[in-house]
Amino acid sequence: MSKGLRPESARAVCVETASTCITYTGITPGSGHIHTGAPGSTGPIVIPFTDLASPITNTVPVKMPA
Repeated sequence: MSKGLRPESARAVCVETASTCITYTGITPGSGHIHTGAPGSTGPIVIPFTDLASPITNTVPVKMPA
């Protein structure tokens, strides 16, 4: 095999991600997270924030449709 070539069985893996950066002043949050759901309704929490110090930054994997 030539240098730099991969065997046919090797596959590339791509990971899609979503990132958030939220800043705030003048409040003390008690919890932080992002929900899914229709407008006006509260769906399940899909992205919990573990550290609430501003700025809140988070990157999570995103499931892409097949």
